[in-house]
Amino acid sequence: MICLSFALTAFCQHDLNEIQSSFNEYKNYSLREKIFTHTDKDLYVAGDIVWFKLYVVNADDNKPIDLSKLAYVEILNADQKPILQTKVELDKGVGNGSLYLPVSLNSGVYKIQSIHQLDEKFRCSIFFEKSITIINTLKTLKIEEPKSQFL
Repeated sequence: MICLSFALTAFCQHDLNEIQSSFNEYKNYSLREKIFTHTDKDLYVAGDIVWFKLYVVNADDNKPIDLSKLAYVEILNADQKPILQTKVELDKGVGNGSLYLPVSLNSGVYKIQSIHQLDEKFRCSIFFEKSITIINTLKTLKIEEPKSQFL
């Protein structure tokens, strides 16, 4: 009886090791990346420089990953149209750069978005997006009158 129990345990352990090995192989094959963007601040004045740092990590454990070598960073206006774009080289999952905010920009809330190289073809995949506020002290702020619902 003890021999049968030992043999059954050894057989199950073998299957468990095989399952673990298959799981690790699948995990390595289906590696997913996430990208994060850290900016120096959230409020800018037109004419400022936006300094940023990018981090690309393994989506499973959030540890840095050295797979992608290039990322794209863009600032989008309220209509989700890119107004500024740049490419950033990634080294060991980290990259940094800057974008100059032209004095011609209007005041408003913009989004800074980063996409790493693997996601560039697939806009629906993982990317990072963050809101930033830009104030233009050289332009007067246009405030529209609310439209009355009553005639």
